[in-house]
Amino acid sequence: ITVDPAEGRIGGDWSVISVWESAPDRFTTLARLKINCPPVELASHIVNVANQFQNPLVAVERNAIGQLVLYRLEELGYGNLYMGMTAGGEITDSVGWHTSARTKPMMIAAFRQMVESGEAMIYDTELVEQMGNVQLDDLGRAVTPKHQHDDIFIAACIAAMAREQAGYTIHG
Repeated sequence: ITVDPAEGRIGGDWSVISVWESAPDRFTTLARLKINCPPVELASHIVNVANQFQNPLVAVERNAIGQLVLYRLEELGYGNLYMGMTAGGEITDSVGWHTSARTKPMMIAAFRQMVESGEAMIYDTELVEQMGNVQLDDLGRAVTPKHQHDDIFIAACIAAMAREQAGYTIHG
């Protein structure tokens, strides 16, 4: 399960909870919840979804509001959380995925490789739409134009990274 959390403001971005099936030869979405709710409430939704899928690894984007979601998940006793890794592959004590100027190109490349190789099976039309929203700016950075969304796409990219690192990232 991957999560791109948002603040839960009316008219703001959606929080996305994506459930992925990850096998050696395939990678596909099983379910997705797009919800506008406060971060503390989002954590309860994550636990409810996780309980329906035998408590899989949950990778939450920990930037900004994600820290609160992760804190609440730990309060709720959910222990199978993605742990960060160094560039050298060492597990850190940081829970969750950190999207940064360094990691964003890596996660997009990992997802793109899975799609282009046919390993990722994408049946979610909204994800396909958001894949088309992401563009390169003048500096070659991936950006999403104003008034367009990338929350489902970011959750998919986090899933690609968690899948790559799955053998090293189980916590709890």
